[in-house]
Amino acid sequence: MTLVKRSPPLTVIMPVYNTLHFLPAAVDSILRQSLGDFEFIIIDDGSTDGSSDYLATLRDKRVRIMRQKNRGQGNARNAALWHTSTPFLALMDADDISHPLRLEKQLRFLQKHQDVGMLGTGFQYIGASGRKGLSPPLPDSHDEIMSHLLRMRHALVNATIMARTHIVREIGGYRIEGFGEDWDFFLRMGERTRLANLNETLFYYRVNTRSSTYKRFHEMRLRFGYSVHCAERRRQGLPELGWEAFMAHRSSNGALARLLEAMDEHALYQYKLALDDLLDSRQARGWLRLGYAAMSSPRLTAQRLRRGCSRFVSRIKANQS
Repeated sequence: MTLVKRSPPLTVIMPVYNTLHFLPAAVDSILRQSLGDFEFIIIDDGSTDGSSDYLATLRDKRVRIMRQKNRGQGNARNAALWHTSTPFLALMDADDISHPLRLEKQLRFLQKHQDVGMLGTGFQYIGASGRKGLSPPLPDSHDEIMSHLLRMRHALVNATIMARTHIVREIGGYRIEGFGEDWDFFLRMGERTRLANLNETLFYYRVNTRSSTYKRFHEMRLRFGYSVHCAERRRQGLPELGWEAFMAHRSSNGALARLLEAMDEHALYQYKLALDDLLDSRQARGWLRLGYAAMSSPRLTAQRLRRGCSRFVSRIKANQS
């Protein structure tokens, strides 16, 4: 009798580029999952810091190493996508940590809810030292997630994603455009299938802004805006604008609109720096930055306060029912 080897239901895809300091913990968090039946594709995206040598020491039979020149995370994920034969795929980043129950709970949810094609999870910020911070709330229903994305509000964490492989392939995976490629991916997936988040903290997102600059943050926000603009044109049945045409269109906005946008962006960047300070035991500077961020954009601060109050009232009503 010939035994037929059963393929696993899931492939975990993780790009790696110069993250040696955090890489062993990230790999270990996947290999120690309560769900053990999966393939783990790790794409070495041209690392030069010793990450390649570490990956060469891995002996777990579930691990498959792919190597390529440095082309970016989206390109690396796409390369793995076309080598995936399982019905589900999960994403992972090489400097983050997955909760031991993450894959099991996500797979169970997707198997139970056939209408959902992509699923994220709740998360908690951690610093470079592993110090834990806030767990920002995320929307959990499809309509709320899409509404947040179209308003450029945080709705999904890319590295928490588990999705149905055939749907990711149908939309062509990631469009290689650097910053903002995940936002564009979320929106296109949401146009093809239903999105959801598990309302549980099953992921630990590493914050490290030491290599971050305002220029990079500004470019990322521009790419998010471009992704939203493309999505809005698709909804209207119009062709997408190219990047140069989008930038020309954006420059036609009024002076007040541009000023308010710049204030919001500056405040968000200060929030990001404050979070890194607080997670790296620089408490005084972190709280000062938070105060400065709040004053930098009163409009954004008011919006956050309203959303926080709304969530608080909703929780009270849910507990009373």
